[in-house]
Amino acid sequence: MNHPDESHMRAKIAIKKISDIDDYDHIRGGIESLLNYLKDDFQPFNGGTVLIKVNLCLLLGPETGATVDPRVARAIIEWLKANSPVRKIIIAEADATHLSADMAFKALGWRKYFKEFDSDVEFCNLSQDKRVEAKTCCGRNIEMSARYMEADTLISLAKLKTHSLQKITCTMKNLFGALPEKYKIKYHPNLTDSICEFASVRPPDLSIIDGLIGMDGKGPVNGFPKICQLLIAGTDMVATDYFCAKVMGFRPKSVPHIYRAIEFKLGKSLYDVIGDLLNGENLKFKLMPTWEEYVRKSIKRVRDRKNKGSMGDAGNEIWEV
Repeated sequence: MNHPDESHMRAKIAIKKISDIDDYDHIRGGIESLLNYLKDDFQPFNGGTVLIKVNLCLLLGPETGATVDPRVARAIIEWLKANSPVRKIIIAEADATHLSADMAFKALGWRKYFKEFDSDVEFCNLSQDKRVEAKTCCGRNIEMSARYMEADTLISLAKLKTHSLQKITCTMKNLFGALPEKYKIKYHPNLTDSICEFASVRPPDLSIIDGLIGMDGKGPVNGFPKICQLLIAGTDMVATDYFCAKVMGFRPKSVPHIYRAIEFKLGKSLYDVIGDLLNGENLKFKLMPTWEEYVRKSIKRVRDRKNKGSMGDAGNEIWEV
């Protein structure tokens, strides 16, 4: 039993096992169960705008584990229309280094799939939108999409997958993708703080994780699909990622951006869970095969010794340049 003084400190998370991921009725029923449980803490602004930030960073379908399933987005939209009189629903993504959001919406079939919702649902390329200034948790000013920042309700619809630098890609990494700059790779040398900064400018009102088919191995691009049959939703972005890390089999505080987000006080690590997988099960995701990890570490050790041994005056001059 929770201590009564701690109840206000705990986020809410719901998890649902989807027995048949090929049946849309099962997916819709799963989303309804999650959102009905969370609706006391998640109330979209009546007559307002809901923006759903999706993860469509690659021209790969959801069956690969790389991008979110449009059926999950559809189920969310149907729940919103039935339970909250919102004025407009926006499905949004920003350009990636090798892919424009407009191309992703078209090539992955999203525009066609949501055609019947034309009057209620629109697509937004966050990189092409008007920009407004926002302050990060580090006190830095950055430019973000106006519609992203000004939407009455923000939903992050992310994928359950691994990340070679951060261990997991879930809610907060998805929000990093909302940055309208196309060449986000320039932030990778300081990726941990960058994820926290860009997530902090507009924390989502609701985080939903598509774990129908996740990505195992060398994610978020070069991994392989892992059938998980899960949908996860949470009211706090840090708590949701914390829980997802445990479900995937990782120690949450070993995930760099989760540890840093807790330091920044961007969210909670205490939460209550309802639904399936309540007995401590984990899905045993792996970042890469053990043999490959060993080879990579061996190569790194050799390179480090070589670099250290070759540093002289000339080497120092090269590094300074």
